[in-house]
Amino acid sequence: MEERLLDKKVQEELKVLKEGKLPVDQMIDGLNEIIHEITPKLSPESERKEFFDDECLARKKELIQIVEKVKALKESPVKVTEVLQMKAIRRDYKQLLKQKKREAEIRDIKQLSESFKMNDMKVFWRKIQDPEKRKSTQQKCPEPETWPPYFEIRNDTAPLGVLNSIPMEGTCFPLQENDYSLLEEAKEEEIKNILKNQKGGTAPGLDGIPIMVYKKFALSFVPIMALIFNAILSTCKWSVAWKTSVILPLFKKGNVEEHSNYRPISLIPTMSKIFEKVIDVRLSKWLEETDPEIHNAFQKLCRD
Repeated sequence: MEERLLDKKVQEELKVLKEGKLPVDQMIDGLNEIIHEITPKLSPESERKEFFDDECLARKKELIQIVEKVKALKESPVKVTEVLQMKAIRRDYKQLLKQKKREAEIRDIKQLSESFKMNDMKVFWRKIQDPEKRKSTQQKCPEPETWPPYFEIRNDTAPLGVLNSIPMEGTCFPLQENDYSLLEEAKEEEIKNILKNQKGGTAPGLDGIPIMVYKKFALSFVPIMALIFNAILSTCKWSVAWKTSVILPLFKKGNVEEHSNYRPISLIPTMSKIFEKVIDVRLSKWLEETDPEIHNAFQKLCRD
């Protein structure tokens, strides 16, 4: 199934990444570019409904028809004309997808801004997953341009001495010899199991890549993800691409016009979520194995 959606060019690009000779950030950028390239080839059911409309579907069917026609033709002067026509249709199709996606992004931003006026957190999360179905209210929430200065002031109150003492690189804490299982190499099967248990519908970060894509192309992507994760584990250097997140103010309670009544949440790149889940699963297992039986606090079904 995956091979049909990955053309020869994409397969060659994946082959280069699987060699593991590139720096971590280049591997992440390369895999993200491949994902964005193959996303339009997914089935209509897996497309984001907010931008993949009937016009996109009709253009896609037209492209598929011309591609099949070119494949059926043998070497002939007619084929040159058909190939040029196929390239033109493919170019127009990609431009249409970019236009529709951009329009959907603008629509999402406006609708998310309106959702901040709502008092129910459940409404906010449904808003992220299905922006088209949410209704706005007449309450006035803080304007988008007022949030960056507010967060900057909040950050200025942090203890600078503590922040400045944290090194930017090599931030792994020393572990005891029996604790190195937390940083051992990530196995492909380990990543596949995590992807299998991940739920869809979570909001991605700046990468714009939903978890569904990684699940659908696990066979092709997991070997590259294992290389990326192991490079991070061995060097203790976090990817630059994963250090930037989308900050959304989440309304809690009180006056919707006051910034202090919102809690910021960070939407991080999907691949970094998967890596963090690898560490989370290992840490949970380690705690279960090392915690004494008499320790009950901060655990499920704990006894006071």
